[in-house]
Amino acid sequence: MRIFYPIFFALLLSGCELFGVGESGSVHARTDQEKYITGEPVTYSLINDSYKTASFANCNELVYQLERREGRSWVIASASACLLVVSPPLEILPQHTYEGKVTISTPGTYRLGFIRYIDKDDEEVYTNSFSVIAAE
Repeated sequence: MRIFYPIFFALLLSGCELFGVGESGSVHARTDQEKYITGEPVTYSLINDSYKTASFANCNELVYQLERREGRSWVIASASACLLVVSPPLEILPQHTYEGKVTISTPGTYRLGFIRYIDKDDEEVYTNSFSVIAAE
């Protein structure tokens, strides 16, 4: 009977890892506002609410893609210029936030996308959509 408890505990822990128990939280992105004026910096945050370090594509700065809403679709408006990603990934520690800024000069509805590395796969993480209006 004494052997059963350590084996049961080991199985319980491995099951928690398999099903993500104890890994509550997520990695998400958002902007600090929903509306900006052309030329005004858009401040965004990558929030790591999980209990694991989150890694993002980095090329001497965080790699991002700006997408503009056209009808029902999102189209690429611009992206970070990087021929070869050789920089180590940008790592956001558990329960931490990374903040950055971009400036957009054309009115429209946008969102920012970031590439998160997960094991051998990549995941796209997007901010909320936001509007950029012309300055008066």
